[in-house]
Amino acid sequence: MKTIKSVEKAIVITNYIAQHNGQKNLTEISTAMAISPGTLHGFLATLEESGMIRKSETTGKYALGDLIFKYSLLADNTHSLSRICHPYLDALRDETKETVHLAIPEGQGNVLYIEKAESPYPLRLTSLVGTVQAAAESALGYVLYELPIRDKDEHLQMEMRNQRPYCFKYEPDLEAYCLATSLCYAPQQHSRAGISIVIPKTRFLAQEKDFYLLPLEKTIQDLEQQFQRL
Repeated sequence: MKTIKSVEKAIVITNYIAQHNGQKNLTEISTAMAISPGTLHGFLATLEESGMIRKSETTGKYALGDLIFKYSLLADNTHSLSRICHPYLDALRDETKETVHLAIPEGQGNVLYIEKAESPYPLRLTSLVGTVQAAAESALGYVLYELPIRDKDEHLQMEMRNQRPYCFKYEPDLEAYCLATSLCYAPQQHSRAGISIVIPKTRFLAQEKDFYLLPLEKTIQDLEQQFQRL
C-alpha cells in the first residue's frame, strides 16, 4: 500500500510527544528522533496550528492538544469527559428543572457542545450535541476564553464566586438567560470545560439568582473532586 511519507512522519512525531507528554522541547525531540531542527519545526508548527499538539509558553515543551482530546471523546465512551459528567448534569437538571450543557473549547475561538441534559418543561431551550458556536455568542465562550465584557453591554454580566468566573448572558431573540462557568478537569494540562444552564426569561425572573448559582457551583466542585480521584 502506498503511503504519504510526510503524513507518516507527522504521526510518528505525534506518537513521540504522546509518550513524553509535556516533557520534551524542540531540541530534545530533534535529537531523539534524528530529525533536523528546521524540518522538525515545520512539522511541530503544523501540528500545533491544527490543535493536535500544544506548546507550553513557559517551558517550550510539547504536549497533546485539544483536538486529540476531542477525538478521544468520540472514540472512548468509558472514560470520556461527557460520560463522567453525564450523571452530574442530570442531577443539576433535576434540581433546577432547566436544560444543562457541557462544552469544551474548539480551536479558532469556538465552543463545542459535547453533552446535555434537557429540561422536563415543554418550553425549554437547548442545542444539539456536536454543534459549534462562536465564543462571543455564548456565555460558555466568555468563561472558557476569558473574554472581556464591555461595561455598557446590558446583556452580559460577570460575577466571581470562590475565585471562579460566572457569566450571565441574556439572549433577547430567545428571551432566555444562560448562566455558565468553567470546569477544570485536568489541572496539569490546564484543560477546561464549561457547564451552562439555559433558563427562559419568565422562569429566571421568578427565582432568586442563587437558585441557579448554588447548585451549579456545587456541581462544579463535586466534578472537580471526582476528576482529582481518577
